[in-house]
Amino acid sequence: MMHAPTIMSTAATNAQAATTIGWLLWLLLIILALALIFGVWAMRQARTLTTPDFVTAQVDRDRREVNAWAEAGRRARPDQFDEGDGADEEPPSDDDEGPGDLGRKSPRNPPPDAPGSPPRGQA
Repeated sequence: MMHAPTIMSTAATNAQAATTIGWLLWLLLIILALALIFGVWAMRQARTLTTPDFVTAQVDRDRREVNAWAEAGRRARPDQFDEGDGADEEPPSDDDEGPGDLGRKSPRNPPPDAPGSPPRGQA
């Protein structure tokens, strides 16, 4: 008489385990299906984002946005921006030492070997 409850509980445990495994298999199947759907979607997105038409459109959008910000800045402070026509600029003089004179030595800074320059090692 003692063996009957043990056999019944083993059968119940096996049935419960089979049900649990069944649910886990269904869950795994759902996860795999979602992964497949997401993978296909991601691949299509990647292909769309790298097409030349999309890249060109993105560059055009970025350029329009930058131009809009620049125009807003020009309208906010028009005295700070030059239109590039050169009408309000003075011609550069020879005695200016600015970015255009980087390759030229001025008389105030003679090359080290020029006459009148201090000997090397003395400043």
